[in-house]
Amino acid sequence: MLTSRPFAFVIFSSHRSQICDECWSRIEVGYGECCVSCGVVRYCDFGCRARAQAEHYTECAHVRRERSASDIMRLVARIWRRLQEDKENLVETDLASGISRGWDELMDNAERLTEAREEELEAEYEQLDWLLDADTVRPDKKTFVSIVGKIITNSFCLRSDRKITIDSLHNILFKSQNLQRKGGPLASEPFGIGLYLLASQLDHSCSPNATVVFQGRELRVMVEKEMGGVGEARISYVNTMLDTRTRQEQLSQHWFFTCQCSLCSDPKSNALKQSVKCSKCSTARPVDTTRWTLDNPCSECENTTDAKQEELVERYRELSLLVHQISGEQVEENTFNYLNSWVAALMGEVCGDKDVTYVRVAHYVHTICMQHRLWKPAIVYGEIVLPAFIYYFGKNSKIVAALLVRLHEAAYYSGLLDKGVKYLEQACSIYKIIPGESHPLVSVDIAKFLM
Repeated sequence: MLTSRPFAFVIFSSHRSQICDECWSRIEVGYGECCVSCGVVRYCDFGCRARAQAEHYTECAHVRRERSASDIMRLVARIWRRLQEDKENLVETDLASGISRGWDELMDNAERLTEAREEELEAEYEQLDWLLDADTVRPDKKTFVSIVGKIITNSFCLRSDRKITIDSLHNILFKSQNLQRKGGPLASEPFGIGLYLLASQLDHSCSPNATVVFQGRELRVMVEKEMGGVGEARISYVNTMLDTRTRQEQLSQHWFFTCQCSLCSDPKSNALKQSVKCSKCSTARPVDTTRWTLDNPCSECENTTDAKQEELVERYRELSLLVHQISGEQVEENTFNYLNSWVAALMGEVCGDKDVTYVRVAHYVHTICMQHRLWKPAIVYGEIVLPAFIYYFGKNSKIVAALLVRLHEAAYYSGLLDKGVKYLEQACSIYKIIPGESHPLVSVDIAKFLM
């Protein structure tokens, strides 16, 4: 439907040694080429370094100065230099559709941003003096806030949409602090932040009808069904599996609006997101987590409440608080993994199968089992998560396909070849539509599994 190239981007400081600055491919340890001048920016090979020379030449002298700056401030400085030096190229046009969008058209939410982060913005503004060289005039405060606002409102987290994206799925969905602390393949993506002028026109819905696919630096907006135009396309800015209150809080804090999509307007949409098993038939029963009560009888057996049901609700409350406590603790990796595995087993006895906290913890355990090649437990927890992912993201979602690929791997290495083939076939049927058979994820990465 739409193709867009980055107006400006930065690779996260934590990922610069891992990501090629030109093609955004992952650089394996011990490989790659480094810029001989700044010694910071890396490329996957000499060819990429040569192709990037013209673009990097304008940034090279500034890279060392930016080493101690935040990623957002690095992007602010890069955008400001472009606004001063490349004033003729501040509009992006899609040749196929003729749609154009310029820098000046981007929303910045400047007033609301100033109200919410005035002191922080003031401190960041002072950093610009040493981020910009002596020949570059610092923007006035109003312009600076506008640039920051446009970045926050319109930027995309960068990923490759290759096999490493599948391996990083838990970090992409849930931003696991533990994975980010220890780094490595499980937290390899997202690896940066970028601003795309054309793609910035995409509005949000918690029930999206479009998806974003990366191929190198290029961002593509793809849809399963034809529609009238880009104006009808909606993507989700947040994890749609989250409950309405959490989604609305994230949208309000980051994008300063209240979503009124069909999902947010449906009071029943959260019914299973906090749920406990029925004490008689094990069907999921919604829990009011403000009062820790069950308001309605079981939908299957019409059970209301009994001593066992009250005990399950109390255990649910204790486990919810425990998960929150564990997630906020700075603990050693093995301890964190053990605690999550232990809690996941306990939650399986208490929580409904669509409970979002249970699904998140189970997916984390699945992820670490894959990392440590514990194939059979990885299958067990992956199969716990799969129905919930299908329920919340849709059966044709890339997220579902990524989990299916992981289950294929676990089944294959467990010797369960027939099961592995079925999972891979399901994943391929999704990926052939989005991102499509020509995308390297399908033509290269998934093709290796088919050999």
